[in-house]
Amino acid sequence: MRSLMAAGLFILALLIAPPPGAVVAAMQGQTASQQHAAEAGDQAQPQAPQPQISLARYVGERIESTLDRLEEDGRYDRALLDLVGLLDELAAHADPRHHEQFRRAAAAMRMVHQLGQVPAQRREALLPYLRANPRLASTLALAVAPDRQAPAGVYELLDRLRQRHGARLNTYANLATAICIVHDRELRVQVNENSATAADPVALFEYYVRHESRMALGLRNVPPQLLMYVVDTTATVEELTWALGRYQDDREVGRRYFEVRYDFNHLRRGTPKRVTVEGFNLPNILEYGGVCADQAYFAVNVGKAMGIPTAYTVGRGADLGHAWVGYFQVRGRQARWNFDVGRYREFQDIRGVVRHPQYREWIPDAFVSLQAEMLGTSREARQGSIALADAAARILQWQRQGLEPPPAPQRIRRADLLSRPRSAEVGSALSLLEAAVNQNPANKRAWLIVRHLAEEGELSTAQLQRWAGTLERFCGRDYPDFAANILIPMVRSIPDVARQNAMWERVYNFFRQRPDIAAEIRFAQARMWEEADQPWRAGRAYEDILANFPNSGPFVLEALERSEQTLRRLEQPQRIPTLYGQTWQRIRRPTPTAYTNVSNWYRVGERYAEVLEEFGNRRQAQEIRSRLAEVWRGSEQQ
Repeated sequence: MRSLMAAGLFILALLIAPPPGAVVAAMQGQTASQQHAAEAGDQAQPQAPQPQISLARYVGERIESTLDRLEEDGRYDRALLDLVGLLDELAAHADPRHHEQFRRAAAAMRMVHQLGQVPAQRREALLPYLRANPRLASTLALAVAPDRQAPAGVYELLDRLRQRHGARLNTYANLATAICIVHDRELRVQVNENSATAADPVALFEYYVRHESRMALGLRNVPPQLLMYVVDTTATVEELTWALGRYQDDREVGRRYFEVRYDFNHLRRGTPKRVTVEGFNLPNILEYGGVCADQAYFAVNVGKAMGIPTAYTVGRGADLGHAWVGYFQVRGRQARWNFDVGRYREFQDIRGVVRHPQYREWIPDAFVSLQAEMLGTSREARQGSIALADAAARILQWQRQGLEPPPAPQRIRRADLLSRPRSAEVGSALSLLEAAVNQNPANKRAWLIVRHLAEEGELSTAQLQRWAGTLERFCGRDYPDFAANILIPMVRSIPDVARQNAMWERVYNFFRQRPDIAAEIRFAQARMWEEADQPWRAGRAYEDILANFPNSGPFVLEALERSEQTLRRLEQPQRIPTLYGQTWQRIRRPTPTAYTNVSNWYRVGERYAEVLEEFGNRRQAQEIRSRLAEVWRGSEQQ
């Protein structure tokens, strides 16, 4: 999975591509703000000390003067250098409680950086428009992914929407942002042999605004990070209208998955699917049925038609891929992503991946689950959290470039600044990242930066333990899958085996109530002992999985294989048949379905029969195979 989460998600090397002036500044050992001050000194005579002002006023005046000058001279490189310098000053000297000032500075910096990559004739109209519509400007600027997304396509689409809807976009800033960052390029999905392409994004915007009162969560207050999973539909506007009319009063999207009957003729005989022959669209999928991919596609797009965030999810169990639906479920004051209802039982313990609407990359479903936390946070807190992470990334950049922090601006009153400035070191960046997750625990970028620092060996043992505790406190209870996804690589980074083992035990005890995660931790612990050339200890960890977690995900299959290899290595092959037999007895026998043959019970039974034959017990092997065949025949009758 780490290969799917490319380094771009960590955004550690650069928050933004440095402008030419910043490169020169780095070569001279200056931060952007220091170079700006030097340039200003060359152009003006010393002046009498100015009266001190608040940090808020300083930030506002600095931003407005920079943007005023930008509208006059069109010098985006110069404006960007000034705004990067402003964020540098905040990163070095401002208390995180002033997160609003971080937000304003980061939003202005990002906006200028992004518009600087847009054709000149388009940005001439967009800059004054965005300044006149600040809610839209900051929402969009802080949502575009640094180094992951070409701003030109985003702002070209914004300009199309602007020409059609003008200032109305400021009212629907979250929706407009979600549309722009998802549909900045053609959105097309492949569903087995069928494909679908998204409707015109302007028409999608108008569909959602037209039906705002019928949207399950509304539109105006839903964060764009959630609305992305609404507007990434590839159904036509006509299909969406059909689905909204049919299902508006039933928002349990998981049930829609099983409303599509399974095409067993296609699965077992290879005949063409009726929906492919008749035409791939939502009404036809419902009428003619399909396989799991079609069931998932139908359910996610029905949800999107009603304004419910949904995610097409895929995973593998044993040798077969599977698709299911994740959807945002609101019950009273409780909101969470549900990845369990809309899938078959044989895959309940399989973790899936979801195609990120903005990056177009597959990410763990655990990362999507965390987004539920955003519904309970304010716009200011969410955006302030993004800005604090931007400031932390700047500090890490100083460290890598060997730069000193900028001096404190003399105009700001001392009470608004830290008594001791932050230094260009990891600890200073971590303090801002902690403030970022305090503002918004769903800021996964902040968590990913910390995880990456741990994997690179840049966290001390004390820092790692502190962040493990922070992660457990914020995410461990409500988002255990996400917490495990971050914690497990962090623990693996500990070089000392004894300390790593102690940390594994701590993490294992924390996740004991989640058997699938506990099994994964034991598996990682076993691999640690293998790499330390202590196979007997690895064997104990594998045996713990087989004894306590035989029904928790796919780990039992690999744990059996590893245990078998360990027994052969230790010259104890006679124990192998007993190992398989005892494990098979602990696994629940599945109810016959189309996917019976990929269940743990079926797969382990197949291997058990092979082992019995290898050790000369053909009669018992045949008995096992007869039991497997009986269950499979039952599935064919479904």
